[in-house]
Amino acid sequence: MNCRQTIRAQHRCTFQQFDRNLPTDGACLKPIKEQHFPESRNECLRCRKSLYGNRLRRHGLRVRYYDLQAMTVPGMNLFPMMIKLAGRKCVVIGAGKVAAAKIEVLLSCGAKVVVIGPEAVRRIRAKANAGKLVWRPRRFSPHDLRGAFLAIAATDSPSTNEFVFRSCQARKVLCNSVDDPAHCDFFYPAVVRRGPLQIAVSTGGSSPALAARLRRELARQYGPGWAAFVKQIAEKRQKILRMAPGVQRKKLLNQIAIPPLSLRPNRTSKRKE
Repeated sequence: MNCRQTIRAQHRCTFQQFDRNLPTDGACLKPIKEQHFPESRNECLRCRKSLYGNRLRRHGLRVRYYDLQAMTVPGMNLFPMMIKLAGRKCVVIGAGKVAAAKIEVLLSCGAKVVVIGPEAVRRIRAKANAGKLVWRPRRFSPHDLRGAFLAIAATDSPSTNEFVFRSCQARKVLCNSVDDPAHCDFFYPAVVRRGPLQIAVSTGGSSPALAARLRRELARQYGPGWAAFVKQIAEKRQKILRMAPGVQRKKLLNQIAIPPLSLRPNRTSKRKE
């Protein structure tokens, strides 16, 4: 019995190609958790295919065998900051749907985006044709990081994403590897945007689902009306800084920062109570 037949029989694997055949004696039929999905490697030792997300399920493995240890970095302290990307080179490796979402955020901040990937989804091709970004239809090379401020590894290959991360480390380039906290220098927080106001939530990669849940709750509390309010504060602040003396300035700045009753969080819930 060859590798494919054995895997189909034992693990219901639906992959059509395998890198090589491995022995099918009793030694390779150990429990999946021990033999086919060790903590140190996210791949099946029989067919050498990486196992993430849907691939894990198609391989016939249960989620409880997923490498959760590699997905979190315990004891990690993150420095929160808002950073200016305007005019800075940002390299995105991968040109699929996940990469397209990351690219949208980078472009909205004025970054100079370079996309590396043999094939690209329609959204990325359209932006490349419009001159909004540079698309290089080929595989990643460490030379692509020359002059880059940050890089995002968004391919469907964990080994490629790890290679991108190692290359970034060697060149002092910040890197985010999608869905792989252990190979990230920074994370994308869940963000509520209301004009100039941005409320960011991060769990340090521990639970993106929790961050998304908190973002939805904050979006309900801080509605679209906050965008106009923050713009008004900005205009008033400039006048106060120009005209008010130092003694009164702080008091006036605090006063204009008080939101009207219509914008205050939980107003609806308090009325019901």
